[in-house]
Amino acid sequence: MNYKSYTLQKLNKSGKFNKIIDVCSGLLHNEIATDQLNYLNSRFSTESIQKEYQFGYFPSFKNFDHIKEHKETLRDLKLFFEQTWGDLNPFNSIAGTCFFEQHNLIFPIKDDFGNVVGLSGRTILSEFEQKNLKIDRYKNSFFVKGEILFGLHLAKEAIATSGKVILVEGQFDAILCHSKGFYNVVSLAGPRLSDYQFYLLRKYAGSQ
Repeated sequence: MNYKSYTLQKLNKSGKFNKIIDVCSGLLHNEIATDQLNYLNSRFSTESIQKEYQFGYFPSFKNFDHIKEHKETLRDLKLFFEQTWGDLNPFNSIAGTCFFEQHNLIFPIKDDFGNVVGLSGRTILSEFEQKNLKIDRYKNSFFVKGEILFGLHLAKEAIATSGKVILVEGQFDAILCHSKGFYNVVSLAGPRLSDYQFYLLRKYAGSQ
């Protein structure tokens, strides 16, 4: 695949993610997302921050009707897995699983140019419930973690101006720092700093 084809494919995928993000952002203020919105308000009460990071509510399958018109896009992005019965399904009903079944509070993961490369979901279940269900606090759709520094598309100007960057562990940590006015902060998408991520930091911070 040449660079032009790769870029067009990347932009097309980003556009599909944005369609889903728009729907989920609207659902965040629906009554089905009351618990998720209350949790978000407890962490980031400023509406401008919530909008800037495009938080949303991704329905579990029991609430799939709220997003079913985008079923094909969800399948393309591997965010919905459908189960059918073929001829044994006279009522043309569907069954399936949503990728963020237990991680309904979602936000986009973007590259340094602001293109959406994936989604991250946060569960609001208690640690006890997470342990019983054997799930982690966060769940990410597929993207190459070693190519992404979360928040870099918003932080790169401050990094270039100051020549300094602060690396934090979690995505919410980076958002909190930005909300307090510290914009030269990014977080790792994985457990270690890759060569490419180091290149990105040098690219915007220079040699300082």
